[in-house]
Amino acid sequence: MEKYFMIKTEGHVLVITIMQCPESNVVCLECDTEEEVYRLIRKMDCEITFAQPFHWRHSGQSVWRGRKADFFFVKEGAYFRRIDFKFIRWIKAEGSYCKLFMDNARELLLSFNLTEITSYLPVQDFVRVHRSYIVNINSVDSFIGNMLFIGNCRIPISKSHKNEVLERLNLIGEV
Repeated sequence: MEKYFMIKTEGHVLVITIMQCPESNVVCLECDTEEEVYRLIRKMDCEITFAQPFHWRHSGQSVWRGRKADFFFVKEGAYFRRIDFKFIRWIKAEGSYCKLFMDNARELLLSFNLTEITSYLPVQDFVRVHRSYIVNINSVDSFIGNMLFIGNCRIPISKSHKNEVLERLNLIGEV
């Protein structure tokens, strides 16, 4: 017998076969406020990641239990699109939005600021390099001085973030 994971929003439904989910232990929380969600999460004795980063006002927020997911779902029109973290090369702030730059040269604008999107990303793969940029450490091709290069794109490293960035780059030799 197949099991399904269902996400409902105003007039739309997304159904995923549980076998496609990273864990079969899924907890669905229905809360009116963000504070209520965090209060419930603090009581749970487990590691969690939000399965889809969209606004809290939608009902049926879902949480993966056990291990962190390597993807999230974002709302795109009437659909929810799966975004694998490994395909995100870097993220740039666009006012109160952020733009994801993907492997396939695709760009995706999300209605989250960088601080909000950070809570959904795996800490081991992503690092804040500037007040306007987060990069996937695995996508960095090179760097010189205060500039990272991902493909042919130049991304600045701010003074306040440089030490953390250098620690995360797994350097061999002197800087």
